[in-house]
Amino acid sequence: MEPPSPPTRILFVDDEPMITRVGRRALVSLGYQPTIANDGAEAWELMQQEPLAFDLIISDQTMPGLTGLELLDNVRKIHPDLPFILSTGYAENFDISDALARGAQAMLSKPFQLAELREIVERVLNSAHGPPGS
Repeated sequence: MEPPSPPTRILFVDDEPMITRVGRRALVSLGYQPTIANDGAEAWELMQQEPLAFDLIISDQTMPGLTGLELLDNVRKIHPDLPFILSTGYAENFDISDALARGAQAMLSKPFQLAELREIVERVLNSAHGPPGS
């Protein structure tokens, strides 16, 4: 019998408190261990303090100061392989091809449903680490 794997640590970044509350509850209900950052600068500070502390980042794109894409660019300098999901409430005005070229693995449209969050997180984690047991 294999020992249980540690919970997946997810850095969830959004400047809207309601979104971070919903995101935290959703990620906990899916069995993940979320850490909340209230903007890109706070998330970048956390990453600089401990670059290997997280297994995945989910970040809003549109935030004051450091945007999601700018956070992605910074993270790539210290952790080039960390899975990164960009979220936006303005999907129709956002060019996902640029985000993918810069290293994002997926985009999550807001508002998101629990099933959609689960599917995207599982797909990104599986493609980054292979399916469980591999």
